[in-house]
Amino acid sequence: NREDLGARPAYQYHQWLRKSLQQNQHYDQFLRELLTAQGSNERNGAVNFYTAFPAPNDLSIAVSQVFLGVRLECARCHHHPYEKWGQDDFYGLAAFFPRVQKKKGDGAELVFFVGDKGEVRHPRTNAIVPPHVLLGVPWDSAAHSDPRQFLADWMTAPQNPFVARTLVNRVWAQLMGRGLVEPIDDMRDTNPSTNEPLL
Repeated sequence: NREDLGARPAYQYHQWLRKSLQQNQHYDQFLRELLTAQGSNERNGAVNFYTAFPAPNDLSIAVSQVFLGVRLECARCHHHPYEKWGQDDFYGLAAFFPRVQKKKGDGAELVFFVGDKGEVRHPRTNAIVPPHVLLGVPWDSAAHSDPRQFLADWMTAPQNPFVARTLVNRVWAQLMGRGLVEPIDDMRDTNPSTNEPLL
């Protein structure tokens, strides 16, 4: 939304998306570029994802729903009533993003970079929540200085249990008018696919 992002950043974001499609960029490369974006929001279109979702909690909701097909928003306040997701899952995903910081550039420009600190605290216990992906794989801080790199590795791994299913369901919904799972971003045990072998 250019009213939220500003006209130039929205244009840059749109151009980045358009170029990715024109170049037939692989989805894993697209996800990695988006999730690990840094730099000026007027020169690097992908970084405007962080302009659109400025807080770690917003990013936890967006990433889980758009790319993983899991609605974690309920787990922000309490354990999901019908699913396995709880506050640890919500804040564990959010904990990949607090080191993303921004500073003012020229004019309305914002420059995004990864700082050396930033944390998410559990609202009930006030304990620092370590970054971890859904289903509990912890972040290996020795392998990556930017926790988003670990998240991108996990999301783009061939054995990731969420990303491919979510993308297939979205494409199927575009082609057929209805997803194999509806709503398309609510893939859970209590909302099974209409045709699991096909999905």
